[in-house]
Amino acid sequence: MFLGLAHQTGGDLDAAYQYFAGSVASLHKAGHLHFQLVGTMALSDILVAQGRLHEAIRTYERALLFVEAQGRQVRQDEASLHVGLGELYFEQGDWARGEGHLQRAEQLAEEAWTPAIEARLCTVKARFEATQGRLKTALDLLNQAEHSSDRPTHFELRPLAALRTRIWLRQGRLSEALAWVREEGLSADDECSYRTEFQSITLARVRIAEYEGGRAEQAIREAVDLLARLLDKAETDDRNGSVIEILVVQALAFYAQENIPAATQALLRAMTLAQPQGIVRVFVDEGLPMLALLAECLSHGADPVFVKQLQAAITRIT
Repeated sequence: MFLGLAHQTGGDLDAAYQYFAGSVASLHKAGHLHFQLVGTMALSDILVAQGRLHEAIRTYERALLFVEAQGRQVRQDEASLHVGLGELYFEQGDWARGEGHLQRAEQLAEEAWTPAIEARLCTVKARFEATQGRLKTALDLLNQAEHSSDRPTHFELRPLAALRTRIWLRQGRLSEALAWVREEGLSADDECSYRTEFQSITLARVRIAEYEGGRAEQAIREAVDLLARLLDKAETDDRNGSVIEILVVQALAFYAQENIPAATQALLRAMTLAQPQGIVRVFVDEGLPMLALLAECLSHGADPVFVKQLQAAITRIT
């Protein structure tokens, strides 16, 4: 399992998957249910990063069936599985099913509460609230997650501070976002790695907002260059989940520059990768700018069924 963690942190997800799978099989034989399920959730996280959302959902569902058969002894793990499934259904835009799993997780957490469960539950709920446009509620939940967490957050692949910064950007609070960049010591010239990818993409978003706020040419050049390097790294490592998000942000950067052909091309690539897996949320979260880009993509060969699905989802929350 630790070898799996090491390879996952280093971005070698294929090797990480093999080590976690071996660990889960051995732990199952040994009867260590909790760590078996921890490994199973790690497997699902890897599948999501690789853009294999359907497999990730099946992995969670199989684990949930197994846990439910064990009775009350693994209530904490059952709650965690419901949180994970809720998050994956949100990624597919199935808000009702996602909320149902989070509600079940909350019920289970009442009798098997841990700081880790509360922190993860609050984080997933915060992302859902942000998607629905309830940004203040989302920030409150992230603060609650931070106070609940019993481990350092700077080792997380999606740090709470970066999540908070993304919400600030949606609120137009650029000064707070720039303060986060300074506090973290981030630079567009930093080495691209899977471990810091989420922060790097967030930095690119800050630079795009900085350009939109005052047409700072250096800021948009930094964003475009950083996103190109992140994309190259994610494609080299076969992480389609990352590729999709980077392409979406790349499309927004080109759109900010009024380079509509480049923005359309990037978004078309993202949709081509996302549609077979039912990945919706990464587009929906972008709101009105995404609506304009989707309209452009319709005239450039995008699947009208998928485009209309995304447009309808965005319209419901804006």
